[in-house]
Order: sequence, then C-alpha cells, then structure tokens
Amino acid sequence: PVADNAQAIYVFDKDKEMQNTTIGIMMKHDVFPDEMKTSQAYYIDSYMKTMITMMLNQRFSEMKQKADCPFTMAYCYDGNYMLSSTKEAFTLGASAKEGKDIEAFKAIYRETQRVRQYGFTLTEFERTKQEYLSQIESAYTNRDKTTNDQYGDELRDHFLKNEPIPNKEDEYKIMKQLVEMPALNYQVVNEYAKELISDKDSNLVAYIFAQDKPGKVDITEAQMAQAIKEVRAEKLSPYVDNVKSEPLLDVKKLPKAGKIVKETENKKLGYKELTLSNGARVILKKTDFQANDVRFYATAKGGSSLYDKADFDNLKLFNSVMGNSGLGNFSKQDLTKALYGKQASANLALGTYYQSVSGQAIPKDIETMMQLVYLKLTNVTKDEQAFNAMMKQYEQALKHKDLSPESVFGDSITVSLYNHALRYAPLSVNTLKGVNYDRILQIWKERYANPGQFVYYFVGNYDEATLRPLIEKYIGSLPKGKAENWKEVSGFATGKVINHFALKSETPKAMSFEFWHQPMKYTLENSVLVDAAAQVLSMVYLKDIREDQGAAYSVGASGGLNQSGNKTFAIIQAQCPMDPNKAELAVKLLNEGIKNNSMKVDNDKLQKVKDFMLKQADISAKNNGHWINVLNEYITLGVDIQNGYKEAVEALTTQKIAAFLKGLLATGNHTEVVMTPAK
Repeated sequence: PVADNAQAIYVFDKDKEMQNTTIGIMMKHDVFPDEMKTSQAYYIDSYMKTMITMMLNQRFSEMKQKADCPFTMAYCYDGNYMLSSTKEAFTLGASAKEGKDIEAFKAIYRETQRVRQYGFTLTEFERTKQEYLSQIESAYTNRDKTTNDQYGDELRDHFLKNEPIPNKEDEYKIMKQLVEMPALNYQVVNEYAKELISDKDSNLVAYIFAQDKPGKVDITEAQMAQAIKEVRAEKLSPYVDNVKSEPLLDVKKLPKAGKIVKETENKKLGYKELTLSNGARVILKKTDFQANDVRFYATAKGGSSLYDKADFDNLKLFNSVMGNSGLGNFSKQDLTKALYGKQASANLALGTYYQSVSGQAIPKDIETMMQLVYLKLTNVTKDEQAFNAMMKQYEQALKHKDLSPESVFGDSITVSLYNHALRYAPLSVNTLKGVNYDRILQIWKERYANPGQFVYYFVGNYDEATLRPLIEKYIGSLPKGKAENWKEVSGFATGKVINHFALKSETPKAMSFEFWHQPMKYTLENSVLVDAAAQVLSMVYLKDIREDQGAAYSVGASGGLNQSGNKTFAIIQAQCPMDPNKAELAVKLLNEGIKNNSMKVDNDKLQKVKDFMLKQADISAKNNGHWINVLNEYITLGVDIQNGYKEAVEALTTQKIAAFLKGLLATGNHTEVVMTPAK
C-alpha cells in the first residue's frame, strides 16, 4: 500500500529531449472501498467527482485562451495515484510555456485554491449538469452499439475492483436521478471539492520535469515549496462566469428561406438528392446504425490550390485560425460555454483542391448544428484573444520541435515527398511570422462566398420531416454564387528520392520510410487491389523484419488511391521504427519485400487479407462516416466504392497483386527516408 506523507514531496528532473516542461500536482486521498461500490454512495461519489473535474477543466481551457497564460495546456482528474490501486489522488497536470515553469505551477494550483475557497458558480454548475446529462443520454440512446472491448473492460474492472455493471437502462436511470436530485446541488458539490482539493502539505506530491538545455537555471524543490506557500498566502477573488444569454443566431434576421425545387432518388446507394432554389445540392441518407448520430459534410472545388507563394504561411494555419475564431456575436470562449449541454459541432477545412464544412450532432441538436454551419459559412468573426493565445501555443510547440527525433523525421519525410516545394513545407517558427489574421479572413470570404455551389451531405438517424424545413431555412437561404474549379499544383516527387541522415539524440533512434507511387485510374477494383497489396506487404514485413530478424519494434504498410485534382495515384508506403544496430538490415528487407512480392505473392497471406477485408466491409457498412465518404466519392468522382466491393475482394488473385507491385516498381517513383543515430 502507498503510505501517507506528513510533509509535501517535491520532485524535479530534466531531460534534453523534453520539448516543454511537464508539471504535476497530486493531492492523495483514500480509495473508495471496493465492498461499498454496489451502494448508491458510490454513484454519488463518481457523479460529484465528474462534475468537479469537468468544471475545473473548463476553467483551465478558458485560461488557455489568453496569450499571457503560462501554460499551453492543463487538466485535472481524480483517480489512481500514479500506478497505485490502493491510493487515489486529485491530480493536476500542465505543460508550461518556455521560461514559465514556476508560473504555470502556481497557476494551476491557484485555480484549485480558488475553487476550494469560493467554489464553482451556479451558472457553471447548471451548464455542466446539462452537458453531463446530454452525454449520458447519448450513451443510453446508443446502448445497443456497445462494443466487445467496452464489455470486456467492464467485466475486468468488476472482477478486479468490484466496479458495478448494471444494465444500460438501469445505469441511465440511476445517473439521471442523481443529476436531477435537488439535494445534489452546487453547494454540496462545492463542499465535496474542499475534501478533494487540499490546502495542506500532508499527502501533497508535486513534480516538475523540465527541458535540459545549456544556460537554463534549474528549479529547486525549495522553490516549488515556496511557490505553493505563496499561492496559499494570496488573497484570491471569486471566479466570474461571463455568459452570453442571447441565442447563437437571430433567426428573424435570416434571409428568406429557399425552396426544394427538385428531388430524385438513388435506390442503389439508398439516398435522396434535393436541389434547392439557390442551386445547392443536398444528399440525404437515413440510417439507424447509431440511434443518436447525424453526420454532415459539405464540399466545393477550389481549395488552397488557388493561392500562391504569398499566402503559403496563411494557408498552413487557415484551419487552426478558423477553429479559434468567433461566430457572429460569440467569441470562441463564448461559443464553448453556449454549446455546453449541446451535442453539436461544425468545422471548416481548406484542403489543396476543396474547401469543406463538416459537422456532427445528435438528432435533437440538429438545428444547433445547422446554425453553426450557417455561421461558419457566413459570419466568422475575429477573436484576437483566442488568435494570440493560439499563436503563442504554436510558437512554444515549434520552437523546440527539433529536439524530438520523431518530429525531425516527420519533417524530413514531408520535404522529401514533395521535392522541397514551399507549398508543403513543414510548419516552423518562421511560418508564424508570415501569418496575417485579416488575410486569412479574406481567404475564408473568398473560399466560402459561394455556398450555393457546395454539395451538402446528411447521413444518420435524422427525422426527415424535421430536417427538410431546416435545409430550406439554413442552406436554401445562402447566396448562390459562382462555381469555381481548382488549379493544378505540384504534387509528389517523381523518380528516385533518397534521404539518409544521422541525428544525435540522448536515446539512439532509427526510423525508415518507404513510399512508392504511380498514376492509376480511379476504380473500385483498383482501390481494392492497392489496399490488399499493402496489407499483404504488412504481413510480409512483420514476419521478415520483426519476427524473424528482430530488426524493428513495429513495422507496417498501407496503401490506397490518392485523388489529387484531375490526377489519381496508387500509393504504397511503409514505416518502420528500427533497432539502430540492425537498421541497414531492416531497410534492405523493406525493399526486398516489395520486390519479391512483385514476382510471387503467398496465397495464404492473401487469403487472410481477403477474409479481413470482407469482415471489415460489414463493419464499415454500418458506420455513418463511411457512408459520407461513399456518397462523396460517388457524387464527386462518379465511382461507387460500395456496391461490388465484396466481389472485387473475392476476385483478387496473387497474380493480380504481383502484377500491380511489378508495375509500381517499374515506374521508378520511390522515396526513401532513413534516419539513424549520429556516431
């Protein structure tokens, strides 16, 4: 058992490969007795801990939105003390900004002390209660979709820790009753928070694991103790919960709703297509795979291909800036609070050849999702505070990314794959210097100025009678605009590209990456062929490199068809973290593996791959995200990747796989990146 500690324990350590400083503060307490976990008290205990951690994590998230916040991320939870099952702890964690180790350490402890002294506000509690209720309702509605893994975990925890495993109906009823119980109000939760959050040295354990670099003065355990003492002596003020009471969107000010002017049905893929008066096409596919899930996707041609060198830095951060901007009268933080208790989201994305909007909601919150989509298309607003905080976080992450061998290796892959093209250059601190918020908003206006030209997809368990007027209201009212196309831009490097380099690191690391590509027509049969070939290679590499030679810690291959503008490529890639002492052998076997299989493929391996693909096809066919992809491929490219899939898998032969790999190698388009430890 873990003993109590009468005096606080402070630990400091450092590592040269740490990209930032990691902070932890733990306040130990006794575990809830296993023999009492069948009582109502255990459910109440779990509920109150969840509410406390959700509310405090929301405060940490809000603090992070300020540029002068000393941490890039922070969190809390209540659970096992480190790896112990005999002692638990209320645990705080954070990643500090450079030079802000003690400040971040104090900041997370200070906020917990604010909670201890003043508690959470009623508005925080009510908002979080609605979010918690929405989450358990969603889980209950999808109760018949519980996976074997989840059942397995529940049985394991019941056996080892006496965790209760009521049926989903009873569990939902129990937790819903607790949420709605007047006695479990915010004052009661605040009192319990005082038990979890200590202001004493006893059972306090804290650590700072810092980046070790020349010239940096190490923090001492005495300084950590002094920091805790100083925070306890501070006169703190109560938290102020700033909440907007207005609706997300004033629907009275919306333009006149459009009309559905045409409707067709595709029985083969099971969808309806609506044409709206503004020219927008809407694809509807009703499913019941998940009772509480509706997926949304909209896309149009154009993308970042329409912009040149002057905007490359802006394009790299476009998606992140959009995610950290406001909508209408709401800042990013206002939005987060306004959406608590709603299971609805929407996001913008700018790809090379398309711009898109994606979303997800539970059926009862589908109008909220539609309002978010409407605002994303028409009223993204500047949020300087969130933008500045985001840029600071990027700066911290990028400043020391070269300390990570994995990061260096990833960047080396990118520059090799795209022949050092600036359009695809990895993010760096210099990228940030070229970012202009106003210009990014201008690019957003240009790319999303013609929402009537988008194709909109809805897949899931929606009520069509409810959805159709919402489509007319929020999509039909959008401006028609002018249809655009993409501009062809450079892509993968052609010919043979070899990038071998040595990197010095504290822990010697070796990694390899192989990439082959060739032009190929986009068909269902070719898509199946390339995928299967990669899976066969994965099995070959696993046996030859890892199992037989012990030359790699893991190894695998993947493949598929890549549509880039008007061109389609077949791609096979393999990645392998290697034993540094056997790196040369591993790279040799990677290349021999594909060469040997271009002459002869093992039938047993292919049969295993076919069996897996057929099984996976049945699983995928019951996934809404899969159907969004199927419908988009069909509408955009005219290729049906659903019907005939199993027949295409059954038709695979070893000869077809070998012939494909032979042709792939014959094109000579091969990029190899190998990193080994510097001597």
